[in-house]
Amino acid sequence: MSVSVIIPCFNSETTIERAVNSVFNQTLKPSEVICVDDGSSDSTLSILRKLKEVSPLEISFLIILQENSGPSRARNNAVLRSSCEYIAFLDSDDVWHPQKLEVMFQFILKYDLDFLYHLYSPLPYDVNICLKNILLKKKKRYSFALKNFIATPTVFVKKNKFPGFPEHLSYCEDYCCWLMSTQRNFYFIDKPLANGFKKPIGDSGLSSNIYKMHKGFIDALLYLKEKKKISLVFFCLAYIFEYLKFPLRYFR
Repeated sequence: MSVSVIIPCFNSETTIERAVNSVFNQTLKPSEVICVDDGSSDSTLSILRKLKEVSPLEISFLIILQENSGPSRARNNAVLRSSCEYIAFLDSDDVWHPQKLEVMFQFILKYDLDFLYHLYSPLPYDVNICLKNILLKKKKRYSFALKNFIATPTVFVKKNKFPGFPEHLSYCEDYCCWLMSTQRNFYFIDKPLANGFKKPIGDSGLSSNIYKMHKGFIDALLYLKEKKKISLVFFCLAYIFEYLKFPLRYFR
C-alpha cells in the first residue's frame, strides 16, 4: 500500500512504542513509517532507534530536529521526505485500531477519494468493535464553522492534495490545514479507528489550555480569512459560535 505513516515525537518516551506498535500491527501494512524526533530531551530518540532495528516495516527516516519547533513543522518536514502517494498521520500518544489502514484504503480506492477521515475516541479502542456495514458519510464545508470535526490521527490524504500545516500557529493548525484544502465535502467513516489516552482539551482540561485553544481557533480563522480560504459569512458564523462555546468549556 503506497502510504507513508507520519509520527511527530517530542518527549514521548512513555507512549511512542505503543503508538509505533499500533502501526506495526496493522492488517494492511504501510510502505513506510517516518518518525520525527522534534528536539526531545528524554529517551524518545533512543527508543525510536531500537524500534527501527526490530521493525517489520521500513522506517525510512528518523528525522531529528535539533530544537523543538512544534508538530506542524515536524509533520511538514516528514511529508516532504515521504515517497508514497498517500499520507496517514498518527500522534505519538495515540494508537490505531489494527484494521484502520485496511478499512480506509478500501474506501479510498472504491470512491476515488483524495481525503478521508474517521471518528476518534479519547478512550482505548474496543477490539470487539464491529467493522461490518461501515458507512461512508460526509460533512459539508460550512459545517466546520461550528467546530473542527477532524482529529489529525484520523486523516488519510493524497500527498499532492495536502496543503501543509501552518507552522506559525501553535493551536488549531490542523483545523486550518483541512480548510486550506479545496474540499467542498469531507468524507468520513463512522467508526472510531484512532484512539487516545487523554482528555480532548489538554491533558487535564486546565483553564489555561482552554483559553489557548480558544485564541488559537480565532487566529486560525483570521489566517483562513486572510488567505481567502473561507468566506466572510463562514468567518462570522465560526467567530460567533466560538465566543458562545468558549465560556461553556469551563463547566465540562
